[in-house]
Amino acid sequence: MSTFDTGAAPRFSTGFSAPRLSRFVARILEARAARAERLATFRALSRLTEHELDDIGLTRADVNALR
Repeated sequence: MSTFDTGAAPRFSTGFSAPRLSRFVARILEARAARAERLATFRALSRLTEHELDDIGLTRADVNALR
């Protein structure tokens, strides 16, 4: 006859601990903040004329690379 140990709760590991999940969320938030900053920079530089961009050493291609 087979016996089963019913006294212990089964253990399942998702691979996520609280600190690990916290770091994951922090990285997502940092990435979103960096993207928002790049977008704001892109919008500001997009408003400049070719002459103004040339004055600061940039080209339209440099601005478009920020997308």
